[in-house]
Amino acid sequence: MWRPASPLPLTPAVRRELERMAASRSSPRRAVLRFRIVLAAAEGLANRAIARRLEVSRPTVLTWRERFAAGGASALLRDAPRPGRPRRIEPARLEAILRATRQTIPHAARRWSVRRMAAAHGVSPATVQRLWKAHGLKPHLVEAFEADPSPVPL
Repeated sequence: MWRPASPLPLTPAVRRELERMAASRSSPRRAVLRFRIVLAAAEGLANRAIARRLEVSRPTVLTWRERFAAGGASALLRDAPRPGRPRRIEPARLEAILRATRQTIPHAARRWSVRRMAAAHGVSPATVQRLWKAHGLKPHLVEAFEADPSPVPL
């Protein structure tokens, strides 16, 4: 069976801040739940009792207790990074797309479009669009998009 959890030690200032943020109507809903979990843990309630009271799972209670203990109140405001699919396009190809966007003009056109650039480099239009957005490039909005000879950062 599980061993009983010890109460989380909270300073009066931290307790007041958590209570204030939990009562705020502008706090994100998931953050309010996390604040309530920590406040209940500070009262000395068992993890199962907290889970029942707040209608969450026991592992959720354990997760937020641990994150609060490790990072304080600021750790309750952000989610941990999640795993994702690794990039499938090599950095050299991304750099080539950026360089072509900034320094070349397509054949038989005045400026690059997402589809034209994607076809020229063998990637999807969504890839080109994400890359342009990340680097603030908008060749489709400028009447005469000027080539920039500066190096291309990734």
